[in-house]
Amino acid sequence: MDSAAVAIDKLIYRNAKSALNQDEYARSFNALATRHAKLADQHEKLTSQIIDEQKQAQSLRILQDRSRQTRLAHLEFTPYLFHTLIDHAIAKTDGTIEFTFRYATEAAI
Repeated sequence: MDSAAVAIDKLIYRNAKSALNQDEYARSFNALATRHAKLADQHEKLTSQIIDEQKQAQSLRILQDRSRQTRLAHLEFTPYLFHTLIDHAIAKTDGTIEFTFRYATEAAI
């Protein structure tokens, strides 16, 4: 992202110091601005993904700490815990429910 911003700055400086064809300048500037916008968007998506994964890791650490502190038979099952552990569940016509846990582990009940 910084490389696109630096390239834009250099193009503006070159245009200010010498007589560039303004059509070429506009095309170059627009291409660099588009590149910068795409990179900024990618950066935002990656940042959001990192934050989501950090939150998930924190949730799993909390679960691990709580499970160490209490016997699993007495672990309080909460909606928060459910959403931390379960990715999705499928209710089947034969009366079973197939749970898919985070990281693709499956169990049928």
